[in-house]
Amino acid sequence: MKKSLLLFTLFLFSFATPSYARSYSIDEVHIRAWVQTNGNVLVNEVFHYTFSGTYDHVFRSVHTEGHDGVQKFEAYELLDSSAEPGFITERELQPLPVTQKENRYSAELASKDERKAIFFTYELLNSVQTYDTYSDVAIPFFGTDENHDKTLENVTIDVVFPEAIKPSQYYAFMHDRLGSVSEKGAEVVRFTTPKSPLYSLTEVRVLFPSSVMASSQPTTKAPVTMMEAVEQENQLAQSFYQKEEQKQKLETILKVLSGALSLGILVVFLLRFRGGSGDSNSVLHQNPLTLYMIDRNGSPDEYALLAGLYSLVEKGMADAQVVPSKGRFQKDPDAPNQTLRFTLKGNHKHAVTCDQQLIKMLFKNRNTFTLHDIAGLTKLEKKEKKGVNLSSKVRHYQDQQNEWTDCVVKEMKKEGFFSNSIPSCLKISMLLSVYSFILYAYTIDSLGASASMLYGVIGFLLLLLIWRKPKKRWPAILFYTTSLTAVAMLYDTDSAIWLLSFILTSALLYTLTPRFLLSNEAAVTKADIYAFKKVAKRTDNLSDKWTVRSILLRTKRADAKGTVDSSLAAAAPFTYLLLTEQEPIQYMTQTWKWSTPPGSSSSDGGGGYFGDSGGGDSGGDGGGGGAD
Repeated sequence: MKKSLLLFTLFLFSFATPSYARSYSIDEVHIRAWVQTNGNVLVNEVFHYTFSGTYDHVFRSVHTEGHDGVQKFEAYELLDSSAEPGFITERELQPLPVTQKENRYSAELASKDERKAIFFTYELLNSVQTYDTYSDVAIPFFGTDENHDKTLENVTIDVVFPEAIKPSQYYAFMHDRLGSVSEKGAEVVRFTTPKSPLYSLTEVRVLFPSSVMASSQPTTKAPVTMMEAVEQENQLAQSFYQKEEQKQKLETILKVLSGALSLGILVVFLLRFRGGSGDSNSVLHQNPLTLYMIDRNGSPDEYALLAGLYSLVEKGMADAQVVPSKGRFQKDPDAPNQTLRFTLKGNHKHAVTCDQQLIKMLFKNRNTFTLHDIAGLTKLEKKEKKGVNLSSKVRHYQDQQNEWTDCVVKEMKKEGFFSNSIPSCLKISMLLSVYSFILYAYTIDSLGASASMLYGVIGFLLLLLIWRKPKKRWPAILFYTTSLTAVAMLYDTDSAIWLLSFILTSALLYTLTPRFLLSNEAAVTKADIYAFKKVAKRTDNLSDKWTVRSILLRTKRADAKGTVDSSLAAAAPFTYLLLTEQEPIQYMTQTWKWSTPPGSSSSDGGGGYFGDSGGGDSGGDGGGGGAD
């Protein structure tokens, strides 16, 4: 569980954002747009900034569609911050140098830890669509793309007609998640929203009689009547409210499921205390391979071999002894001088299937097996680039060892020690829930089809990879990382927060959920292992039974000693090698790593002993404002 928590902590830190020494906010925006009789729209805007730190520019991005271009763009510092657009005099303005790059206009403004008001003015050419019966002006002041990467607070938008129109003769609509038409007058219609969240659309649309436009203004036949256009807007509004209700239901579901997952985390934690206080002495009388697999929860590592061999030894089917290193290992000064040799005893034809598979894998047609028999390149051979053929030999052995450990796990499941039905169903349910909720959130949040399709395809491929490689952790980590990134694309902050909470809770439970649930008998053994670990930390027992279990169960290792009685080699061969700094499994594992060909990963393949253990769019470039 400690390893799982560490992995989850690293997973969270991958999303940690560095703290910056500066920031800014846009506290208020007031826009006034005058509809011109020639179809142009003159725009005045006042942005109120609060700067924390040093800045030298402010910028304004203007949407690119729905007009024939932008002209007369100018920027000023507004000396009277209380002045409103339409009522600003020239002496209240201080001109700012402006540079343009595509639809982004950058104004030079030196500022440091202060508040400033900026006045922008520009004209949108042919922004009004004039038809034979009515005119239509729609302006997405702030769009859904990267130009709108800052939340704007307290936004007010005024649209001024060329001449007075009775409020009953025109229709006004605001495409904004929080906004509304707050005032309809004969000369001005006002739209307000408490905030325009980043990457969300803030657009106004007005349908009004074409009689107020210039008679020389070219007209075309309207694609739909004004009332049909109004009906379309009403349907759009109805769809919006339906989606808002769906968001509320989604948030409620996510709150309930997040609570359920938190309860699941508590249950997984409490499962550790099954089996009582445990008996450390009973560990010495249990099969080391069984102990090892229960401690690893069915996820073996390189010490599986040691557990299997000493299982044979304690069953009386083999014995172990220290022998001198031979052949190529004698030539390498970094190789240990001694290693372990195992010799078969008696008739093993009646051994269980997995023991027979282990014997066949290691001893083949011989009665003896030395750990150096399956070693890879020595350090000297690696340096001199010799013995490259050993790479395939090591890979072949690793594949065989994966098959053997799979046999052991399968046998323990058959005997009732392990059960993976509930953990597997739980993990699959969590993954599919995260995947489905994100796609559903994308749908009701009015994200484009391309965003939904992108996450849909990537998420599906990662789910398929998790199903194909159930022992690997990295596909699940990548899936949750991708899902968290996908949540950042949502416009609705509340939905995003609860979805984020659900994904993080799901990721934690997924990480902590063991590969197998233990039976009552295995839980008692697990408790015995915990008791043994506590005792082993303060006990110096030099018997092989004790030392092998200490290594297999990941407790304190015996300290290496300068002088070791040679008689210990016969009585406790593994302990002797450990005390003389010749731990054979560590060296064997190191030779496997040295045997990995350049450019390849030793974690490929089945079990992996070097890897894991177990509205609408604004159209075109949208509008936005900011500072840099």
